[in-house]
Amino acid sequence: TDPPACAKSAILCNTNADVDKINGTILNMLDNGQPTATLMSQTQLAKEQGNPAAWLLSEDHLENISRPNVPPHKLQLKVGAMCFVTRNVSRENRLMNGTKIQITKIVGHYQIEAINLLTNQVELFNRITFQFNYNGALVNRLQFPLRLCYAMTKNKCQG
Repeated sequence: TDPPACAKSAILCNTNADVDKINGTILNMLDNGQPTATLMSQTQLAKEQGNPAAWLLSEDHLENISRPNVPPHKLQLKVGAMCFVTRNVSRENRLMNGTKIQITKIVGHYQIEAINLLTNQVELFNRITFQFNYNGALVNRLQFPLRLCYAMTKNKCQG
């Protein structure tokens, strides 16, 4: 029930669904007077498709696809929230997969300002393209490379 204390530890879960549920609950408990921002991705089929059935996938269906290494279509964040970076963004700034950050500002739907907790430097994050395979179809998702880090799967904590 204490979000700052939750930032110093992690809750281990078996499934990503449990992780999302706990992270959402803790995000809602952050009472800093800031609204929760819902940042929507742009999710679409890649241009080059070898699978003839790929055109059957609707936009709504593509947006509901969840993958462990891909941020969700609806990324909910709040100023003060603790996240980890899900991709290697910058080696020189020590923004690697798994680096913890704290959100300081959400600039519209296109940029996030955060403090890198390793270096105490302010960093800017833009949306990047994540590409993944879904039933033989190649899907592109343009989203911020961030996930809430209050809970994680047992597999993620081993990495």
